[in-house]
Amino acid sequence: MGQRNPAEDGYEIGKVKKVMGQFAEVEIEKIVGCEHCNVKTICGVKRSGKCKIRLLNVLNAEPGDRVLLKESDIKQIKLVTIEYGLPLLGFLIGLTISFSLIKDFPFSVSSELGSFIIGILTLLGSGYFANRWSKRKLSENFSILEMKSILQD
Repeated sequence: MGQRNPAEDGYEIGKVKKVMGQFAEVEIEKIVGCEHCNVKTICGVKRSGKCKIRLLNVLNAEPGDRVLLKESDIKQIKLVTIEYGLPLLGFLIGLTISFSLIKDFPFSVSSELGSFIIGILTLLGSGYFANRWSKRKLSENFSILEMKSILQD
């Protein structure tokens, strides 16, 4: 029976480059699970596929150690909810409120078209907020990966 690829089970393998207090900088050579992800910028994945991330060093790993990394389901759900749910919610709220409160739009624009335009503007505004949030989280060492074990060579 062949050896399974860790990425098939939601795992990645990384190498600890340096330890900084309670954090470790881990380099992942090629992240298979991120190839088609649209929010991979929050994790810092480069075009080459290499990724250096700072993770909480819960295993007390040392530089040179190979570690098994697992995606945190809770963090991933939070990320997807903010990145996709917030702009959708902004659009729906902008559309609904403008349609029910504004009956006469300027320039003889129908209420449906005016509400749609306001919905698009609130989508853009909430999308901007979600983007700023994700960039702030990236600067705070936010990662959907967590250390699970140190691999023996």
